[in-house]
Amino acid sequence: MKIKIYIVFITVLTLVLAGIACEGPAGPQGPPGEQGLTGTQGTPGPEGPSGQDGEDGQDGQDGQDGNANVQTFNFTVAASDWSNNLHYGSNNIFREYFIPSEVTGGIETSTFFEAGGAIVIYANANHTGGGSLGGWHLLPYMYRSVDGIGVKLIFLVGRGSVAITRTTSGWDHISIAEDNLPDSVDYRMIFIENTSFGKMAEAGIDQEDMISVLEFFGIENKNQ
Repeated sequence: MKIKIYIVFITVLTLVLAGIACEGPAGPQGPPGEQGLTGTQGTPGPEGPSGQDGEDGQDGQDGQDGNANVQTFNFTVAASDWSNNLHYGSNNIFREYFIPSEVTGGIETSTFFEAGGAIVIYANANHTGGGSLGGWHLLPYMYRSVDGIGVKLIFLVGRGSVAITRTTSGWDHISIAEDNLPDSVDYRMIFIENTSFGKMAEAGIDQEDMISVLEFFGIENKNQ
């Protein structure tokens, strides 16, 4: 019996050793397999607490007032541009010139005024032999021409026009003859938004002084 067990043991041992002896060296590594599909994104975690607010920085210096809310327009009315004398009752006679919309960039004077804006307009009349008025004057303005008559220049904001008339007292408006009209009148209009006009008033700027008004808003005076 012992002999049989021994023979069986020898046989098994021989098979094991034969299996080990027959195993060859490891082969080269094969190519990587294809990448698998990306898995679904996991549920985001809860939001962390907010950090503390930083300290406020120092206030910067105030900038200079700009002129974005202020626009200027220039135009000239020749003697031949005026209408005939228009009668609006006793002592209320004018010659009129309607300001073209292209002069004001399409801005309607009445609409701008009704919205709270301010329009200041200056004039400088030119007469043959008498030169100009010698500067810009805020309308309404009355002066004595080289012919010795009183001339009054007016801005009619509701009509979007300027007017010229003869006057003897400053209050009456009587017809003015063609021979008494100035050769031309130069005008300069300044459209000022309500807030900017308020700043000008607070600064005590004299509206009659066109140069001061332009300087306050940083606008170059191209027609002195």
